[in-house]
Amino acid sequence: EQVFAVMPSAKQMTLRIVDFHDPRVSGMYRSGTIELSRYTLCDRYEVLATLIHEVCHLFGGDGFKLHSEAMTMMWTSIVKQIDNA
Repeated sequence: EQVFAVMPSAKQMTLRIVDFHDPRVSGMYRSGTIELSRYTLCDRYEVLATLIHEVCHLFGGDGFKLHSEAMTMMWTSIVKQIDNA
């Protein structure tokens, strides 16, 4: 729920678990849907990193300033929640 407080539009996204042809692909954002590699599910830290990266595509593609700023905001929010726990 805290993620949605930081980024409410993420609630509208769909999550699909898929098998990518390229094993180096952990996730992909396509028109409101995040596709997460089944292989990624083996590592909870990789799942978190990939989900944050893909959710932040709401603000732009890889390399766009807003995409990077959104990721920074999400990670900062997570660290603050950990500190307050």
